[in-house]
Amino acid sequence: MEKNEYFPMAIGDTWNYADSQTGTTLTISVDSLVTKSGVEYYHLKNFAPFFFRSSISKIYAFDKDAGADVLYLDFAADSFETHLAGSNIKVSLMATYDSLTIKNRVFKTVRRYSFHNRQVIDADLELYLCKDVGIVRYVILGAGTYYFESTDYTLTR
Repeated sequence: MEKNEYFPMAIGDTWNYADSQTGTTLTISVDSLVTKSGVEYYHLKNFAPFFFRSSISKIYAFDKDAGADVLYLDFAADSFETHLAGSNIKVSLMATYDSLTIKNRVFKTVRRYSFHNRQVIDADLELYLCKDVGIVRYVILGAGTYYFESTDYTLTR
């Protein structure tokens, strides 16, 4: 499986987050490698109900509802449409940062993506992806809004 520098995945990788507004903590970890329709995917525990695989410029999710590979992120596109879990999603690159400070830690080369659910009000998501680190900020926008920010991470590669 090809590696993506903004969304690294290997079994044992772990990212820890905290929401300073609510005190809620979150740990996302790559806990298994599964085969779906003859293709290998990683499972990211506590992240999304999908299995993920990467290429140099794209991240794909195996959508159980569709029973197929679905584009999750395209690092070569500023904006694109995708269909996940029965919803039409517009994914947009909102900003790029040479550096971004989160909890007194400086992350270099960060891309901010918005996932806008065109069918459900108050069900949007933002991901801040740092090169060679992964998700450094995970924002769930809606009735229950969470701003999960990186507290630490461990990459096994």
